Amino acid sequence: MDPVPVKWVEKFHEGFFFQWNWLQRAYTANPGVYMIISTLLFFVFALYVNLVVNQERLYARKTYIPALSLILFSAFTPEICMFSNVFIANVLIFIAFARALMLYSHHKPRKACFDIGLLVGLASLFYFPAVLLVILFILMFAILRSIVLQEIVAFLLGVLGIWYFAAAYVFIRGDWKLVLQHLYFHIHLPSKLVHPAVFIISSLVSILLLVYGMFLLNQNGPKNPIAVRKKWNAVVFYAFFGLVIGVFSSIFPSLPWLLAVTPFSIILSQTFQHNKEKINIFTFYFILASLVAVQWVIK
Repeated sequence: MDPVPVKWVEKFHEGFFFQWNWLQRAYTANPGVYMIISTLLFFVFALYVNLVVNQERLYARKTYIPALSLILFSAFTPEICMFSNVFIANVLIFIAFARALMLYSHHKPRKACFDIGLLVGLASLFYFPAVLLVILFILMFAILRSIVLQEIVAFLLGVLGIWYFAAAYVFIRGDWKLVLQHLYFHIHLPSKLVHPAVFIISSLVSILLLVYGMFLLNQNGPKNPIAVRKKWNAVVFYAFFGLVIGVFSSIFPSLPWLLAVTPFSIILSQTFQHNKEKINIFTFYFILASLVAVQWVIK
């Protein structure tokens, strides 16, 4: 992966109330090494996503296609693979999502909901718009289980608990006034496209694949057990909220788009699961051809 210009990854080192300036210094000093490390970490994350998909039996048999889908689709926007506060927030959110999928048969759901709240709250400290995913997880609780007030309260206590300890830490340090002056909410409206031509190509390909993936998901849905269908519904809601949060960047598409790409890649993996092998091969080469076109435009 080629180093990304700093101007396309604006404030990648800033969290909600803190700054990791050492990240910016490390990237500026040696962007090539930084991107290699980022790529390796991203591959590890892709394998974790694949592990969760297999463990939750979203497919009838074990497969590496979800990891392949995530790696292929992320190549359209290499910026999102960069190690940043958004990347950390995305990992925390996906861990919370994986734990939420287990609620369908969890023996201690309230404890699990509290842990999920801690993860979501921690993610929002790294990337504040992630706090909107509180709504997503409440919806997931309703999808995967019947609504239980105690579980929702436990989840919200987990989110608020993280914020309470973060506020206490800032207060004890004694510089809370300075911190309040530099809070970074990460909320921007898109005002600049990284590469207009790349954006058009990747958008068209993404829409086509999303429609195709949703069509196959709908076709295969009745064949799946009820638990699996509920989990797929949760993935679809996850993708929707990721799309909403992914636009909160002045430069688009940029780092926040990773929150949408992660669940989208799971849906995208449906496009390789058609019962006709020739169609799966065509889909794979179609994505590769699109990537070549994108790289050609960038170069």
